[in-house]
Amino acid sequence: MKNSLLNTEENPALLAKHLLRALGHENHQAGLALATKAYKAFLKGATCEPIQPNEITALPDGLFITKTQSSHQPSETTPLVIYRDRVYLHKVNALEHQLAEHIIALTQRPKVFGDKININEATLNLVVQKCGVSLPPSPSQTKAVTNFGQHGVLILTGGPGTGKTTTASLMIRLAAELAQLDLSQLRLCAPTGRAKSKLNLSVSNSAYIKTLPNTDLPPAHTVQKYVANPDMLQNAKMIVVDECSMVDLGNFNKLLGIIREQCPDARLVLMGDHEQLPSIDTGSVYFDLCNAACIIPNKSRLTDNHRLGEEPLAWAKYVHQDAGAKDLSNQLKAPDAKAIIELAIPIFSEGITTALEGDEIKALEQIDKLRILCSHKGGKVGVRALNREIRKHLGLTRDDSPGSLVMITQNDHDVTGLSNGDVGIVLKNQLVCFPRTKESDTHDSSKYMVINFSQLPPHEPAFATTIHKSQGSEYQHVIVVISSNDDIEETSPDGSFINRNLVFTGITRAISKIDVFAKKSVFENAITDTFTRASGLQERLDEMQPQPSAAQ
Repeated sequence: MKNSLLNTEENPALLAKHLLRALGHENHQAGLALATKAYKAFLKGATCEPIQPNEITALPDGLFITKTQSSHQPSETTPLVIYRDRVYLHKVNALEHQLAEHIIALTQRPKVFGDKININEATLNLVVQKCGVSLPPSPSQTKAVTNFGQHGVLILTGGPGTGKTTTASLMIRLAAELAQLDLSQLRLCAPTGRAKSKLNLSVSNSAYIKTLPNTDLPPAHTVQKYVANPDMLQNAKMIVVDECSMVDLGNFNKLLGIIREQCPDARLVLMGDHEQLPSIDTGSVYFDLCNAACIIPNKSRLTDNHRLGEEPLAWAKYVHQDAGAKDLSNQLKAPDAKAIIELAIPIFSEGITTALEGDEIKALEQIDKLRILCSHKGGKVGVRALNREIRKHLGLTRDDSPGSLVMITQNDHDVTGLSNGDVGIVLKNQLVCFPRTKESDTHDSSKYMVINFSQLPPHEPAFATTIHKSQGSEYQHVIVVISSNDDIEETSPDGSFINRNLVFTGITRAISKIDVFAKKSVFENAITDTFTRASGLQERLDEMQPQPSAAQ
């Protein structure tokens, strides 16, 4: 939705001038200011921008329409819409309204597949024993699956390592056991190629699924693929959407609209971590859903950590400012490129040795052994500079030098099966080893795939990547690098680019070890600045939610 507009113009003031010129009000300063606000909000990913009541007085007819109730969509097509002292572009207002309608309609359906599924402790214990699972569900997982049995829509949120995918797999198993769900009626999807491949492999490898009599799991697909091919959702009785925080307003709206039309009785699980970074495009839908008061019964939060080691967990609590969290500010290291490289080189050097040995299994271990995660691409401690210097120190003079880490930057599902964000390691003889992700090979017993370097889709060095690119990934050791304003080359349309959500996402990619390079003042400012995007979705949901009668 936003990309076509961005390709035309990125300056909100110029876009506003074009709009008012087309309306014949080019010199109207109040109208120009209001339109500039709407475009500025849109270009930085928000759906709207708060305004003062005096900003809409004496505006020309036909430029805006005032709304007081979201249940009454404006019939006129006006460029700007005012809703609850917020200014919207007309199309964005319509999308937010439609999305709220879809959510309320889905949560209020009179009938869902399996009706209410009675899931209790005895049922859970029986399934766990039958599947041979050594670790029983945690209290928060138990509460979540019980909630799943009672509602046709479940919003499942939780931090990294809390077992969201495992819980979803258990829900699928319970639906199969107690409501006769056939796996052919299941649909799995995620916003990116890499995320859908990871979801597919995680669910298919779960003991809850592998021990089913019929384990022919349908492949996961991207949200965009389902949106472009609505018929793929026909006959679905259960739909699981992963990494929902990364789904933008437009695609969320389209997907839920299709589900509402094509499979009105399907059970829907929307899962993710609402405290991580939102979509790079418009909106923060999943954050809004997780904070909306009117659909509290449909939400469950996982709280028990199953992955983060002691050190990353301590950092996560500190960044999140949990009560009693240890102050780790004295462990921050100055963002110096030389120090970062000296810390990383010994570990990345191991990759060269392994690559030359040609052992694919050991090579796989090297891929996720260490990753440098940067807040920015540019600057002295940004992705581009660190990748360049690391390659230089390692003596990697060619892109296909053994030991090089490469990240795919464009989906190639038809030929190699690789997705944007997949990372591989170059071996000897110009071969590249990747963790197995290709949909058609999910039942292959091997954990890796090896292709010729010449077959690679577009790619880039991956010793250092942006924190944004790391979402959904995990590494044994993470070096988080937060740039200072005086070091970065690029600027963000949003002044609060470095914020708690960004830092938290980077910190929680680590499994066992973490090092943080940042100026203390920059880091402390970041973790007290929670990233939010202006939105009216929560208010719309509250307005549309049916009110209980007096008799109830």
